[in-house]
Amino acid sequence: MRKYSVAQILGFILSFFIPPLAIWFTEGFQIDFWINVILCFFGLIPASIHATYVWIVWIERKWVTHHGEEVTSHPFLVFSKEFERRSRWRGNGQDGFFGYFDDNIKGAHGHNMVGGDVDPEQARPIQS
Repeated sequence: MRKYSVAQILGFILSFFIPPLAIWFTEGFQIDFWINVILCFFGLIPASIHATYVWIVWIERKWVTHHGEEVTSHPFLVFSKEFERRSRWRGNGQDGFFGYFDDNIKGAHGHNMVGGDVDPEQARPIQS
């Protein structure tokens, strides 16, 4: 069974009510944030759908890398390169605002663990 942190649940809820803020928490002021701001002008529903999608993909990629699987493709309809870097590995201080509060695996050791060792080869960005 998956364990979701309070920060992940909060971000998911924010994606429904304040979509650009949820995107900002995952990747900062990158292109997906600005796309979401533009979608807000068309209404809350398109922006919420986009933010929820980005948030779900971000959590899924974190889960996959946490369990040692290699992420080899860029997610569909996510345009930011920053997303690619922040969603691949943990413990580098660059995995988004909620990365600092994500307490699923604190104190573990090995690849992609908060407070553990980071494999430089796995940390490199995916080449398109």
